[in-house]
Amino acid sequence: MRCADPSTSARFRAGEIVDPAEYYFRLGFRFEADSDSLCGIEHRLGIGSAVRHPHGVPCDVYLVG
Repeated sequence: MRCADPSTSARFRAGEIVDPAEYYFRLGFRFEADSDSLCGIEHRLGIGSAVRHPHGVPCDVYLVG
C-alpha cells in the first residue's frame, strides 16, 4: 500500500528522490514453497516497509505470526 498526495506521486513519476516522511509505503507478503523443509513458511505472514528510489524499491521484510 502506498499513500501519497498528488504532488508527491508526480515527483515519483518524474524520477525524483522523495523523502520517505512525505508518503506511506507498507507491504504485505504471502509465501509459497515447493520444498518440504520450507513448507512452514506458507503459514507465516510477512510485513514490510519500503522506500521508493528512482531505480528501485528496497524494503525490509519481517515475518510475524
